[in-house]
Amino acid sequence: MRPNRAQLLLLLLSQSTKVVLLLAIVVAGLTGCMTSQEVTREEIPLPLPVDVDAIAFMADTTLIQPLEAEGATVAAIVGDARTGAMLYAHDEARTMLPASVQKLFVAADAMLRLPTDYRFETTIYSNGPVVNDTLFGDLIISGGWDPSLSGAEPYSEWPWAVFDSLAHQVWTQGVRHIAGNVIAEGAAFLPGGWEVGDLEYRFAPRIAQLMWNDGSVSYAQAVSGVNSVGLKVSVSPDPVFWSAEHGELWPMHSARVLEPPPPPKPPVENVEELAQPVTLNGSWTTTMTPSPRPRVLAGDAFRESLRRAGVSGGDSTRAVSPLPHQLPRGVPNGLKIVHQSVSLDGILAPMLKVSSNAWAEQIAAAAGTYTRDQYQPTWPSVLDSLGMTVDPGLKVADNCGMARRNRMTVSTPHELLVKAYAEWGGRWLNLLPQADEDGSTLEGRLAGLGGRVVAKTGTLSGCRSLAGYVLDENGRPMMDFVVFVNHAPESPTWRMDEFVRKLVAEYDGGRAEE
Repeated sequence: MRPNRAQLLLLLLSQSTKVVLLLAIVVAGLTGCMTSQEVTREEIPLPLPVDVDAIAFMADTTLIQPLEAEGATVAAIVGDARTGAMLYAHDEARTMLPASVQKLFVAADAMLRLPTDYRFETTIYSNGPVVNDTLFGDLIISGGWDPSLSGAEPYSEWPWAVFDSLAHQVWTQGVRHIAGNVIAEGAAFLPGGWEVGDLEYRFAPRIAQLMWNDGSVSYAQAVSGVNSVGLKVSVSPDPVFWSAEHGELWPMHSARVLEPPPPPKPPVENVEELAQPVTLNGSWTTTMTPSPRPRVLAGDAFRESLRRAGVSGGDSTRAVSPLPHQLPRGVPNGLKIVHQSVSLDGILAPMLKVSSNAWAEQIAAAAGTYTRDQYQPTWPSVLDSLGMTVDPGLKVADNCGMARRNRMTVSTPHELLVKAYAEWGGRWLNLLPQADEDGSTLEGRLAGLGGRVVAKTGTLSGCRSLAGYVLDENGRPMMDFVVFVNHAPESPTWRMDEFVRKLVAEYDGGRAEE
């Protein structure tokens, strides 16, 4: 039966609707594809405006050939910091001594394991009650791996601010006399692989859960008088407060007090007054000598702070292992004070900028990177956490990078630099020393490149390392670089810096030609 005119019209409309719908689907698909392509183009960074052959030439002529001609072993890598692509590499698979570049991994591990608002805590409590103005028992100062107890950065010239403030809090809570002793509570260890010859210097102190003045005694020597005569030696903490268990210091740094110690300061209500350093007349220098008993040293220093706050008693210090965390600290009617450090990043940045070995080891311990009683570092787990390739030749003896048994390839920190920036962005960059930054290990280096280069240095006798980023005008990482130099007869620092300068010039030159 043939369709009538009305049925034919309905059929044509139906077919037209299908065609329109089909066209709509095709257009939508094309639009989607275009949108997808546009997004993809935005997500995939454009190639860096650099000549890889020029980078290879710069590396060979500035670093590789001259240093290897002197007998040094050199490995270097330059990468695209946005994608991780390798732009240049020399001996990138050779395992070498990384020195303090290894501290980058300690920082990354702490950022992974600890919350951003993490605070290191130091607790003061008593094992006896406070009756009237007397503490009937011992005063315990319990460490929490806080490296900043002596100041906002390592090697503070005035390490008393926190301890004087805590002692003042003891006084304000009504304690005027301690019937017992001062107990320094915390674990202590010597990192694996540290050489005996290093242990007499401030950069290699014994590590403890409770440390003051980076585990060292300070000797401030000054000359005074019109004709610059009259040598003064000030020892901190004052030997009057040294306990028998403190032990002897290295003989080469022994000193005696040539003037009697000043009388204890009277109690003050203004805590800010406690943080004023003692200024010696004339020119002066400070020498720091590590103590073999860092916990007892901290307890002795706190006893001196207590005297300045007007608290007597507590006439000796002994060290004990930390109590299990589940056990209560303190007794009814006793004393309890909790001190918190600044935020985590406020601890990590000084550690990296000054490259403090003691701070790195304490941070690693707080982050839980030690296992068993041997305190073996386990920070390499950060490689798995960030999805990095595990270097089969990786060897780790300590956290800070001072042990000469440490080994890694330049590829490992290169990959860390890429992954860490992708994970933390500007937060990560802010931890690193900037070129020629005052007070950092880059002070006096790469002058004029502030805001264009951030990097971590590494220094051991015969070994130098450098790992960081070349930044664009907006402070975003464009290139990353890692250089390891081992067995160098002379310092290769200036050559490494010159290579970084050329990398910046190559990037800027490529940008100008675009």
